[in-house]
Amino acid sequence: SEIVWIVLLYNFFAFALQPVFGILADRIWGIRFASVFGLALVLLSLIVVDSHVIFAVILAGVGSGSFHVGAGALAVLSAEGKASSAGVFAAPGVLGLALGGLCALQGIEISWVLMGLLGALAMMVLGIPYPRLARQQRAARSEKLETHDLVMMALLLGISLKSAVWTSYQYMLQGDPNVVLAMAIAAFVGKSCGGFLADRFGWRRYGTLALLFSIPFLLIGREYFPSFLFGLGVLQSAIPVTIAGMICLLPQKPATAAGISLGFGLAVGGALPMLGLGSLILTPLGIVICGTVAAMGFAFGLQEKHLVRRTLKSTI
Repeated sequence: SEIVWIVLLYNFFAFALQPVFGILADRIWGIRFASVFGLALVLLSLIVVDSHVIFAVILAGVGSGSFHVGAGALAVLSAEGKASSAGVFAAPGVLGLALGGLCALQGIEISWVLMGLLGALAMMVLGIPYPRLARQQRAARSEKLETHDLVMMALLLGISLKSAVWTSYQYMLQGDPNVVLAMAIAAFVGKSCGGFLADRFGWRRYGTLALLFSIPFLLIGREYFPSFLFGLGVLQSAIPVTIAGMICLLPQKPATAAGISLGFGLAVGGALPMLGLGSLILTPLGIVICGTVAAMGFAFGLQEKHLVRRTLKSTI
């Protein structure tokens, strides 16, 4: 149907192209400009949506992608690389998607409210200080770029599989607005708390254990809904460490790193349910395999020796 194609079009620009927007932000735009530019495009999409729906969807997708890479990097850098700031940044998004969908179903007009919030958010972004990263000495060739690439691939694998589980549940349960809202609230709480817990107990330890800990609750949740929501919240609580961790793996390219973790990894994981694999992923064996392999990816990708946090110290 037309709605399905519109959703696919938006997801392509908003998620799959985030690494491209990240490269532009790191090399040309700057992360603050990318953030404000993205907000401006989303604002423009609200203005033209009544007369040009497809154009508005493209504007909203590009704007969302640009904002996420810029503001995601800005959130982590402004807090000197803390996962808690990544969690605070990422948490409202899933709740906004659910509330926006409910408003659309109920026919509630909130365009003017959104325009005001977008303007206020742009002013906040303009006022946030962040460090200018010092040039990192180029590592000796003997440090093996292959190892660095493997670390990134392991973390990306963990992000993708975690995303596959979340998106599969979304597809399966999207017909019930109350369930979708409950899932969004669980994800919001998980993301909000996950970053602080990761900073407190260690990124690698928390991210790995959170993914493993979520598995039994998701399995029990097939019969007991509160257990499902708790498991989903724990699963989503690992997201802040993926954002901050990827930025620390690519400290000189923070927007690109944010785009890989926030966009590309989620797009890859989200594609699996769209290919008809959602029901397979949500079998007990599928949940165990995805959760375990994702945890292994986190355990390998978030090793402290690979994370360059010292370059994220503020110079302001």
